[in-house]
Amino acid sequence: MQMNNADPVKGRDAILAGLSEYWKSFASVEHDLRNLYGTDQSFVLEALNHDQRHDGKQVTLRAVAFTDRDEDGLVTSVRLDTDTAPLFA
Repeated sequence: MQMNNADPVKGRDAILAGLSEYWKSFASVEHDLRNLYGTDQSFVLEALNHDQRHDGKQVTLRAVAFTDRDEDGLVTSVRLDTDTAPLFA
């Protein structure tokens, strides 16, 4: 998994640990799924993420997630791209 320009994170445990830390940086998030393009093996999801910051302010971020799966349907790669600057402003 790779978020924006950060180094890729490999392995289930490392990904879960990284996401757990990231999710602590805001109070809540709601995903508004917009578009899904591609095939069962390789696809991109476009979404609006409605985040609530710890100070109570609501912030909406545009986001895309590129996902690849192997022939067994297991995820092999996820690349997330969003501008998180408003979330941490």
